[in-house]
Amino acid sequence: MRMWMVSPQILCQKHLCGEHVELHMFLGTIKSKKKIDGYLDNNLLEPSSIYKRHDELCKEMIDRGYNHKSPITKEDCECISNLHKDEQVCMIDKKESMDELISRCPLCRKRCEDMIEDYYDLVTIKYKNYKGKISQRKIIPKQIRYDSTKWHPKSQWLLDAFDIDKMESRSFAIKDILSWR
Repeated sequence: MRMWMVSPQILCQKHLCGEHVELHMFLGTIKSKKKIDGYLDNNLLEPSSIYKRHDELCKEMIDRGYNHKSPITKEDCECISNLHKDEQVCMIDKKESMDELISRCPLCRKRCEDMIEDYYDLVTIKYKNYKGKISQRKIIPKQIRYDSTKWHPKSQWLLDAFDIDKMESRSFAIKDILSWR
């Protein structure tokens, strides 16, 4: 069981419906006063967000044409106030959660990429990395600067960009960009 706490639009059907069911299971666990330490310690549960998160997931489910017939009310969530204060305010590391989700599920990764493509102008580059390996990279360019980095120890022109494949910001040596599209 887990809460992903990423945009519901990114979630594939399995993860969207799965997280929805798991919210109901988490509430049942909390109501029955079972321990939730393991979920909190492993970045899987954010108790104070269950009600809001359920609404977000339901809205996405309805937008996709799914049936939803299992509401969670504010009254259902009153049991959260019985948790220790530290447990109530535990927050999920959203970046860590996103990294885990897109590394685990190719469908969620594709939905994420498609969402990014809808909002940004992507560039595909053919790039030779510091090891000499050549690969195609989808990037969102940010800035060009003259500098050095750990991977590019000599000062040179660098392109800072968000790498869609790695899902993180990277610096690319402009001299090693073999082609653009």
